[in-house]
Amino acid sequence: MAGFNNINSTPYVALHPGQSGQEDAFGRLRMSEPFTLFDSKQLHDNGPLFWDQSITDGSGNATSTHSTTDASVTLHVEAGDTIIRQTKTHWNYQPGKSQLCVFTGNVVDAGGGTISVVVRKGSSDTAIAQANWNGDKLDGTGNSGKTLDPTKAQIMFIDYEWLGVGKVRFGFFVDGLPIVCHSVNNFNQLTSVYMATPTLPVRYEASVAGTTGTARVGSFTATDGLFFQWQGTTTSFDLQHICCAVISEGGLEDRGINTYVSNGATPVDANVAGTIYACVGVRLNSTHLDMMARPIAASMLATTEDDFEWILLVNPTVAGTFTYASITNSGLQVATGATANTVTGGYAIAGGHVAAGTKAGGAFGAEIASEIWLGSKIDGTPDTFVLCVRPHGADADIRGSMVVKELR
Repeated sequence: MAGFNNINSTPYVALHPGQSGQEDAFGRLRMSEPFTLFDSKQLHDNGPLFWDQSITDGSGNATSTHSTTDASVTLHVEAGDTIIRQTKTHWNYQPGKSQLCVFTGNVVDAGGGTISVVVRKGSSDTAIAQANWNGDKLDGTGNSGKTLDPTKAQIMFIDYEWLGVGKVRFGFFVDGLPIVCHSVNNFNQLTSVYMATPTLPVRYEASVAGTTGTARVGSFTATDGLFFQWQGTTTSFDLQHICCAVISEGGLEDRGINTYVSNGATPVDANVAGTIYACVGVRLNSTHLDMMARPIAASMLATTEDDFEWILLVNPTVAGTFTYASITNSGLQVATGATANTVTGGYAIAGGHVAAGTKAGGAFGAEIASEIWLGSKIDGTPDTFVLCVRPHGADADIRGSMVVKELR
């Protein structure tokens, strides 16, 4: 039994392990293999393929600065400023699994203030201040004997069962051990869900309104989520964004639906050799920005006798009219290309060269494996994945298609 006592050092933990953090959000011992949905280390840059950033520079001095020395981004805010860093993808929660989210960071030059844990639903926050935490308050009086200092870098964690009405726990890793500081117990408490969606991005947010500074770190959006919050009297402070991970405890089945998209019976007339043309594009519907989706396969056919290069681009610039339309029973929208839809820019995540076949044209089919999922910016602008062709000769007629996995 002594082995259970290493969290809070009391026999109570051994008899009531649900208070210790040794179990996931469903009370299962953490012996199962965790499945990482997302992790972010900022060793070389600020992760622009995975993170969006919004800066409201009311003071004229708001800055977001990446440091390779500290492997982090420092958000500096003064009066009138708000800086938000948020992952483009909302990370899928699978019912029946515990979702574990881990974050590192600290509030620099803060001084004083109040630390709270927050549950947000519909833009309404329920904040529980440190003095009212029902676990180890980390004020020196708890079983750990530790006192939390938000100006020092901390490893914070949130784990939760959703199913609309489940339990939420907030805590810190102290000397390598998880300390639960507060649990939100929703049994016999609610008549509706505690937040509208469990599929959330990671978000770091710093702001100063008048003389009130606010720093928030967690899995949340402007309307829903779970996060740690510091508030204090200040006209200037820094929030350091270091590292994070989102983990489905006990694995994650690749459940969802496959959606097929193509430019159908109308090929793209790729008339100029070396020019890139859009064949078919996909993005999240504005009604499904909290859905995870990514292409898992692509194919392309030249109906003419032509060699070509295929490229799958993220967020390219497409000339002409390239209109996205909703797909029935899907969280996606699709656009199909034409000769006018030449392409520049974007980030290539897959591609290859295809030789003309012995008959009328070359063809290929390929599996796509990428850690970049469809997502959106903080303002709701969706990312686009566009399957493109670059013909080696003139007047190629190209048909393209993708299969997209949707996790809901």
